[in-house]
Order: sequence, then C-alpha cells, then structure tokens
Amino acid sequence: MSDAISMEMRFFLASVLSGIILLIVYDVIRIIRRVIKHAWFFVALEDLIFWLLSGLFIFRMMYEMNNGTIRGFAVLGMLLGMIIYNQSLSPFFVKGLSEFILLVKRGIAKVLRFLSKPVRIACRGGKRWLRFMKKQVTKIGRKLSPILKKPKKDSTIESNENENEKG
Repeated sequence: MSDAISMEMRFFLASVLSGIILLIVYDVIRIIRRVIKHAWFFVALEDLIFWLLSGLFIFRMMYEMNNGTIRGFAVLGMLLGMIIYNQSLSPFFVKGLSEFILLVKRGIAKVLRFLSKPVRIACRGGKRWLRFMKKQVTKIGRKLSPILKKPKKDSTIESNENENEKG
C-alpha cells in the first residue's frame, strides 16, 4: 500500500474512533442524567457545552490528521463510528452503568440510614425529654408566679402613710 493510501486509511479510522469517543462521552452525560435528575435548562446547557466541545475536538482531529481540510469520508467515518457504537455497546453501557450506580447509591443510602438510626432515635428521645422538661418548667413557673410577683401598693395605704408622717 502506498503512503498516501495508508495516511487516508489512518485518517478514516481516526474519524471512526472520534465518532465512537464522542458518543461514549455523550453516554456518560446520559448516565449522569439518569442518576441525577436535571431540569430542562441544565439538560440544554449540558448539550450546548457538549456540542461546543465536540466541535473543538473534531476540528483538532481534522487539523492534526488532515491539515484542517474537511473531507466527506471523514464525516462519514465519524457517523459510521457513532452508528456502530450506538447499535452495539451504547445500550448496554448506559443501562448497565446507570443501574449499577443507582444500586450503589441505594446501598449507600441504606448504610447511612442504618448508621444514623441511633442518632435519629436519640433525637426523638431528646425531643420528648425537652418537651417533658418544658412542661415541668412551665408548671413550676405557674406555681412560683404568684409568689414572685411584687405586691401592688394600694394608693390608700400610701395616703395613710403620708398622713401619719405629717402628723
């Protein structure tokens, strides 16, 4: 094979590999979306960032391999790589990894719930104890309230004292 044909073949295979890499990265984004629910705004933002970075990735690959010349067979190679990956490994990768991560996430949640159970029980008991103590303090306060209140001075007593001082 001539050098020119082998270079074109390498460029085509690099294009196929680039298509596969792009879809693997997008599958990782899809997995993250399955594990962590996103609002539509963040989904759109992620897609925008992905496609901007993908454009830069494709441009760099074409610049390094073919001096920046866009060739039809390179675009077809990327498309072929995407189709091959999407029809073969992508469904298993996305579903399998998503379910595995969700399983691990649920397992961690169960372990944390189990480990935090004594704290939750103590908090519940603490709330009961605090309610009980509040009731006791309130009762004691009601009983002490009349004793602790200052007696009101009668105006008649003051006027009699004033008259006694004068006379």
